[in-house]
Amino acid sequence: MVEFKIALCDDEEYFMDNLEKLIYRYAKDNRVKIDIMKYIKIKELIRDIAEKNVKFDMLFLDVEMPECSGVEGAKMIRRHDENIVIIFVTNYDFYALDAFEVEAIGYVVKPVEYKAIRKQIEKGRVFVEHRHNELEANKKFIKIWHERREIMIEQGKIVYIEKRRNQCVLHLNDGKEKICYLTLKEVYVKLNHDKFTFIHQGYIVNFDYIKEVKSKEVYLEQNFVIPLSRKYAKAVKKQYMDKIFQLKKFYE
Repeated sequence: MVEFKIALCDDEEYFMDNLEKLIYRYAKDNRVKIDIMKYIKIKELIRDIAEKNVKFDMLFLDVEMPECSGVEGAKMIRRHDENIVIIFVTNYDFYALDAFEVEAIGYVVKPVEYKAIRKQIEKGRVFVEHRHNELEANKKFIKIWHERREIMIEQGKIVYIEKRRNQCVLHLNDGKEKICYLTLKEVYVKLNHDKFTFIHQGYIVNFDYIKEVKSKEVYLEQNFVIPLSRKYAKAVKKQYMDKIFQLKKFYE
């Protein structure tokens, strides 16, 4: 089932409650799971996004707020979240012109009707689902420049990555190496952190290939032996034991 997280921001609770009911009606009609958070004050919404890193897929934002206009608030939100789908809620349709300035996909006019809500959510779902699919793809593949061309490598085939002077070397499970001019930290940002971890300032390993963790070394499949630094030893050993425990529960 598709899942979305939606924020509503309106200083008039009656309108916001009605909007909430219409969105949940859409969720029921279309077999979509939607979580809604409501904000009366736009500054609280901005604070959650900017300081607490709260992520929303969509935002229904009232244009006429007492603290600052919805358009100004949307500009602040855009500085911290480029992906959130913004839909304005307004008493007047002339605010449509301002929507382009903050890359809002559209607006609904009060009193809001179900048909208008359905239309905007359907438009928003296209953006949200595309981004979700892109994120899932990024967990499976990594894009790097190798030998003057951009290539995609399946992350599951990477055994470990090492720093070699000003390069990173990706060691694959077929014995091949792929070299790119990135730092280890830059490569790590591109990886699925559920599988990959630093074990040394010069090495990142794929946990799926770990056979044994010793006090100063990690033994991988393909007969690779990688140094384990004191800085990462405790966390790596704990993660490895958690993996063993989960496997044991699976086979019981």
